Amino acid sequence: MFKYFVIIFFLFISSVCSIAQGFDWQWSARVPIENPRNYYGINANYGLDYSIGAISFKENNVSAPDFIDANGNNLGIGINYTYWEQYNRYAIYGIFHYNNFKLSSYSIDNVPINNDIIAQYKVSLDYNFHLLTLQGGINYRILESHLLIGAGIEVGAIINNSFSANEEILGPPEVPPFSTNPPSYKREITAGKFKELNNLFLKPQIRVSYDLELGRGGYVEPNVCFSIPLWSMFSGDKVRHYSILFGINYYTSFF
Repeated sequence: MFKYFVIIFFLFISSVCSIAQGFDWQWSARVPIENPRNYYGINANYGLDYSIGAISFKENNVSAPDFIDANGNNLGIGINYTYWEQYNRYAIYGIFHYNNFKLSSYSIDNVPINNDIIAQYKVSLDYNFHLLTLQGGINYRILESHLLIGAGIEVGAIINNSFSANEEILGPPEVPPFSTNPPSYKREITAGKFKELNNLFLKPQIRVSYDLELGRGGYVEPNVCFSIPLWSMFSGDKVRHYSILFGINYYTSFF
């Protein structure tokens, strides 16, 4: 009985070895080929971004109400590489990205004008980031299917950032307008300042993906990735920036 089990086990292992990622790319039983293990390609992603925490803000060195939490989205493109180990149970991947993401938030400030009137001001923030990231990790096949679950690390650097902020008088009607030219109930904040931005970041990642065959030697990998920040975006502020990325990777082996 034991020897039959051993024979079946080695037949199973040999069948897995001959099929890369579960795709049968053999020309025929009479013309066997060695399936490649190195794959290269391009990728694109769309993400949802959430910053949790209080972002401090000053205008002309005067503290303004903190921005509590922020949300936004990002777009990214890049190149990718993956290497499948001998029995195609797992793959080591590397992904290089250029990303542009935007965050939006607002704060409300109630300021007494006199004993009878309390003015309400709203400050709106739009923050724009450009960054380069490098991801690396391991994807594991689930029960020899095309479904994979993986874990890795993302290392990135913010290469450029900018923001715009506007203040608006919400009411009541007795509140006088800003002393702009001409007077207005909305103005652009030109002397705003945040605390120092942490330009480098490190994030563990969890990802789920599925491989879809595109013909011999090529496949696409729709994926979802969740990033967990290890430190704050701003020095001195406890702000954590989380991302959920929805991407698609194309791979070819130059078969």
